[in-house]
Amino acid sequence: MRFCTALIDKIRKQILLSTSSIDSLQENEVRQLIYSCDNYVIAGMVSFLKNFADSNKDDKRFFYDIKGRVIFAFVGLVFEKDETNQKIPTINKKVLWDIFKDNISDIWERTVIEFKRGVTAKLDFENETPFKPSAKAENVPGVTMYLSGSDDSSIFSYWLSRAMNKEENVSFCSNITDFRLVKDKQFNVITTTPNIIQRMKMEASSTENQNHSLRSHQPDFTSEKKTSENIEKTPLTVQMNSTDTLNTSLIIVAVVLLYIIIIISVLIIRLLTQ
Repeated sequence: MRFCTALIDKIRKQILLSTSSIDSLQENEVRQLIYSCDNYVIAGMVSFLKNFADSNKDDKRFFYDIKGRVIFAFVGLVFEKDETNQKIPTINKKVLWDIFKDNISDIWERTVIEFKRGVTAKLDFENETPFKPSAKAENVPGVTMYLSGSDDSSIFSYWLSRAMNKEENVSFCSNITDFRLVKDKQFNVITTTPNIIQRMKMEASSTENQNHSLRSHQPDFTSEKKTSENIEKTPLTVQMNSTDTLNTSLIIVAVVLLYIIIIISVLIIRLLTQ
């Protein structure tokens, strides 16, 4: 497999997102990660290295750096999508820890930055195609949410199967405790806390209500046009009525003036004849 720089950057970004609030992980907890990217699927786990290991005392050298700080890492594998394969590889903490030690042990003590090209790993495959998990899924636009700890292994296997078979692009992370990460919808499938699930549902409901309100208050341009036509016609009617009234008033004024002129003429004649 060969990856271009752009593809590597996309994968690195998603892995870094999965480490958000890593300190919230409890002892032996991990975050399971699935990420579809082009024709590849990245699948693995993020956690403190001590959470991967078994009770072997020799493994303790991997747990802390030279200053005694706990080390966390993403340990995972890259697969090519294959729609003809209906089974998925078995991925658990032990499988990943064994792969990690096989590839890292011989360079762990080196004090210079060094990259080591990955090798092909031989994995067992599940006997059956994963069924839809029994855990209840809560859906809001852009995100499918499950309760953390409810059925993590089945949820991981089910979405890995969908990602491997080219059904859809999957970006899955379990045990997310950062609300901002969920709200930004950096992953389209997650397991998280009851509080975050409730907050996401409330925000989705609020957004839907706002959109409905906006649709309800959109102007009715048809009604506006009809109203505008009525407004334009009304002055014409008023103008016509005003003209008729003016003509009538002029006639009345003319008659009154004529009557006054007649009276004045009669009075003048009377004065002259006296």
